Amino acid sequence: HETILIVDDEPSLLMLTSEILNRQGYHTISTESSKQAMEILKTESVDLLLSDVIMPEIDGYQLAAMIQEKYPKIKIQLASGFSDNRHINMTDKSLHRNLIHKPFQASVLLKKIRDLLDEK
Repeated sequence: HETILIVDDEPSLLMLTSEILNRQGYHTISTESSKQAMEILKTESVDLLLSDVIMPEIDGYQLAAMIQEKYPKIKIQLASGFSDNRHINMTDKSLHRNLIHKPFQASVLLKKIRDLLDEK
């Protein structure tokens, strides 16, 4: 029954990811921008952020850093269709190490999400 905030600037991927997670019983909140995600977090309780990396204005790593600072209890899972070394020197290397590569299988996504949510 956990709540997952999904951030992706591609509407079709946003809908598909939301549908996959909803079918597994997760409550999802979807948005196409990092700025909107930060606004949502002001009023909604969220257990996990699932964000695309490559987005206009504020990318997934920048969003993750802002959330880690303001909402340290929220778990974070990033996904990307590109494999570059963007933000490779960031302090939280687990974000880069645990990156899900698009296109991903629903089973891979669901396992990563469950493992993250079950972490203490």
